[in-house]
Amino acid sequence: MKPFKHALAVRALPALFCLASCGIDPQGPGGSAPVISVLSYLPTSVSVGQPTNINATLHFEDPDGDVRDLLIEFRLPTGVTQSLPRTPAQDVQDRTTATLSVVAAITAPVAGRYDFNLRLADAAGHESNRLSGILEAE
Repeated sequence: MKPFKHALAVRALPALFCLASCGIDPQGPGGSAPVISVLSYLPTSVSVGQPTNINATLHFEDPDGDVRDLLIEFRLPTGVTQSLPRTPAQDVQDRTTATLSVVAAITAPVAGRYDFNLRLADAAGHESNRLSGILEAE
């Protein structure tokens, strides 16, 4: 099987407001995990063997303001799961809420359904919930 190729760029878009969850961490010095929501991405289909940029956005909230990395996993049509390397999230230092912009350059080796999920990790190692998507390779 051909290898699954990828590249990532991650950047936060400025948040225009701070939600009520900003401020003191209710869980104490151990901190709390980020929470992610509202995943959108395009395109939803790719051509086999052709490099394609997947442009995505997701919103996060993190009362601690210590989001550090984006983690992405793909499940290939063969059933094999591939984790992409941790990617530092840019422009999120000390932000408690923001919209994160992600560009993943991928090349699908075979036709079929590619399930993926994204999550964030903070400086203390807490991981967010997962958001999922599907790409079809033709």
